[in-house]
Amino acid sequence: MNNTHLPLPLVTIITPVYNSVTFIEDCILSVLNQTYPNIEYIIMDGGSNDGTQAVAQKYADKLTLISEKDGGQSNAINKGWTLGKGEIVAWLNADDIYLPDAVEKAVTHLQNHPDTGWVYGCAKFVDEQGEAGNYRYPIFEWSYEKLLQFGCYIVQPTVFLRRQVLDEFGMIDESLHYGMDYDYWLRIGKKFPPTFV
Repeated sequence: MNNTHLPLPLVTIITPVYNSVTFIEDCILSVLNQTYPNIEYIIMDGGSNDGTQAVAQKYADKLTLISEKDGGQSNAINKGWTLGKGEIVAWLNADDIYLPDAVEKAVTHLQNHPDTGWVYGCAKFVDEQGEAGNYRYPIFEWSYEKLLQFGCYIVQPTVFLRRQVLDEFGMIDESLHYGMDYDYWLRIGKKFPPTFV
């Protein structure tokens, strides 16, 4: 970390999951194996019955598993963020993984730029075997107008937000089960422009 004199902020990462036994272990390990040491990891399971819970229980000493019926992934993310204590928050879906230094890079930027409310970055798209395909998601430097006119060019798993953004704008719209990320970026982006890292 660049600013070694600064205390390392707690980062809360939420994984909303339901019946994702095929992917959940890779997701969990990608969080637990981060180079950044101060992570609170909460898995919000919607009552899976396919073995997802058993996989998560293997790591019970390193994460919090909450398994209960919920109102969908937006509700699960909000519940997790409310339970979490981190100054910085994120969510990582069960079929997504972090590169090993993803959290460290995000936190380093936020520490070095205290006026920045959130960051986003690049992502690789891989198949079930982890092999990169030819698909390239269109990602651009921040522009609110482009976000409004072009559509969502921010890859959700790359986003890390300061809790003050949540405190000011509230949580994700639970009536949205898809596109809730795009809706949230549009709501917060005018007041808190992010940085593309």
